[in-house]
Formats: sequence, C-alpha cells, structure tokens
Amino acid sequence: MEPELRPVFQLHCRKYFGNTRKIFSLKLGSDIFHILTDPRHVSTFYRENKTLPFDYFLAKTIAGFGISPDGIHKIFEPVSGNRKSIVRIAHDLQAEQTRGRNLTQLSSHVAEFLDKTISFDQLNIPYIVQAKIQKTDCWSLKKWTIEIMTHAIQDAYFGQALAQIDPELPHVLAEFDDLSYQAWYRYPRIFTPTRNKLQARIENDLKQFLAIPKVQRQSSAWFTEELESECRKVGFLESDLVSLMFFMYWG
Repeated sequence: MEPELRPVFQLHCRKYFGNTRKIFSLKLGSDIFHILTDPRHVSTFYRENKTLPFDYFLAKTIAGFGISPDGIHKIFEPVSGNRKSIVRIAHDLQAEQTRGRNLTQLSSHVAEFLDKTISFDQLNIPYIVQAKIQKTDCWSLKKWTIEIMTHAIQDAYFGQALAQIDPELPHVLAEFDDLSYQAWYRYPRIFTPTRNKLQARIENDLKQFLAIPKVQRQSSAWFTEELESECRKVGFLESDLVSLMFFMYWG
C-alpha cells in the first residue's frame, strides 16, 4: 500500500468496525497483517517481547532485502551453545560503538564531515548540481537533509571507499527509501521495477566495497568490519553478506 494511503485506509477500517479501536486483521496474498489503532495495544505489543518476539518481524524485513533462508537462519540461530547469534552480536557491537569514547570519535567524524561538506560550492547531489546549472538556489530541504546525513554516516561506517565507488550512492539510497515499503512487504519483484533497479545498484556497489582489502577501506566505525568478520566466521554466502550490509546501510 502506498504510504500516503495508509492513514485513509486506517480511518476507513476504524469506521467500518464502529470505531471501537479493537485490533483487526487484513489478509493480503499469503500474509495476514494485524492492525493496532489503540495506543494501549501498541505499548503492550512492545512489552510482550516473549509472547510477541521482535525477531520474527525483523526476519521478515531482512528477507525482503534478499537474504536467503539459510542466511536468515545463520543470523538468528547461534552456531554453537556458547556463541551468540549474529543478530545479538550485531546489537552488542552497535551498543559498544555508540557509547563512551567510541561514540565521541564517531560523532566527531560526522561533525567534521558536515563542517567540510555543508557549503553550496561543495554540494554535488544531482538535483542540486542541476539547480546550480539553472542558477537557482531552490531545492528540497528534506531531500538535502536526508542525503547529507546519509553521506555523513556512510563515510563514518564505510570510510571513503564506498563514495569512491559510487559518489551518488546517498542519493540512490534516498530514492530507494521512498520505495522501501515494497521490500518490507515483499512485493513481487515483477511489480517493483524502480525498486529493483535501485536495489541492484546499491548491492553492486556494496559487492565492490567488500572486494576491497580491509586495509584500504578505513573508517571511524569499526562496527562494519567486525560484523563482516563475524558473518564470515559462520559461513555467510557472499550474496547474503551483501544483502545484510545493504540492510544495515539502509537501516
């Protein structure tokens, strides 16, 4: 469902069921969606993480980004009794990356990148380049903010190597993000040609990135390299690793 139609749909369903705010279900193809409209139900949903584990929904989302069933299994299942699953390792790595001295270093890198980048002369985003050619200072503030922040975080987590492979990648990711609901809900690819094209470009860029020796792709965040190492330890297929990195980059 298109994002702009969701509020209209929810309002229609609430009226249809007498505005009782009870949970209702919608079946689309082989999937059943349970719709919560009462804030109390939403808070209960997040508290009941044993009865309603978030891993199930996370696995469904990741699958929409192209990871194979075997890859999904390796992400969520520990390979041995004394080893955490990849999803738990990723959580711990990110928690460590974003606190204390590690967070200070990461924040400083992002701030330094923004300080050097946010000037009209330095902006090379495609539609801003076009605005320069047309000699106008008008462009979407929303798009500009999203792409600048995406580029800053990309630079922190992937170093300059990814930008050297594809300088327009933050713009491509922003376009993909507008259609990412098609991945969440696993739309048949025959109906998503634009999303397919954007996804293929991002995956190809990440595949090239992973082929570069680690010493040549230095970044301020060690999270990316550590997660890659952990995935390789459990025998991740290269295609699954690319898809997981795509999911992490988008997320």
